Amino acid sequence: MNHVFSRHLYLLRQLSSRDLAQRYKGTWGGLLWVAVQPLLMLAVYTVVFGVIFRPRWVGLDSVWDYALVIFLGKIPYIFLLETVGRAPGLITGHVSYVKKLAFPLEVLPWMSHLTAAAVAGISFAVWLLFAIIIRQEFPWQVALMPIVYLPMFVTLLGASYFISSLGTYFKDVGQVVQPILFAMMFLSPVFYPLEMAPRIMRQIMLLNPLTLPIEQSRGLLLFGAPLDYPYLIAQLLFGFVVLALGYAWFQRTRDGFAEVL
Repeated sequence: MNHVFSRHLYLLRQLSSRDLAQRYKGTWGGLLWVAVQPLLMLAVYTVVFGVIFRPRWVGLDSVWDYALVIFLGKIPYIFLLETVGRAPGLITGHVSYVKKLAFPLEVLPWMSHLTAAAVAGISFAVWLLFAIIIRQEFPWQVALMPIVYLPMFVTLLGASYFISSLGTYFKDVGQVVQPILFAMMFLSPVFYPLEMAPRIMRQIMLLNPLTLPIEQSRGLLLFGAPLDYPYLIAQLLFGFVVLALGYAWFQRTRDGFAEVL
């Protein structure tokens, strides 16, 4: 699967740039909305979770601390929505590419992932700027964030290959995926610490691909905890299995895309 990325690197850059620009085409703000939307989210989380709910979080005192911890936990979910959330319509939304015999369809999930990484990256940059202003220091642990997010990136890429293929043949897939993604948000520690969940629920939540980047990024950037390398390696290996299976499924079923569309 890595050869897909390396062989079509220029094409992926072009497709991702076009994909990102296309979604804001015709709006007054254009690509500025990519940064404005996270700022609005940050304001909402500050009020709702810093002032109203204030979940029991050890080590958090101020309103701004709650905003930082909640928003950092939401970034992986933003990536999930931009990848798996779009996967059911990924092939059907690019019919012109499917009709071209020479076009490498396997780059489309990569394109979606790179676009999602750009959106999530901008959201993270907004969070980082806010964190520096509040805490008056630059967290050097930011350099380790690619390691934190890599297992989720690989796992969701495999899921995108599988779901994009399935969504081409069955139009109801999108209706099934959306509530599942919504449930995944609440079955991961986005809005509360993992320790609040019952022990049995915690074991289930550890299987959620969102839990690892949420817990590791918070521990690393906010609470001074070290990375859990065995957990990261286990999740990465699992992700490569999902990617291999998803890619194999995509390649096996792609010949029928043009006929279905």
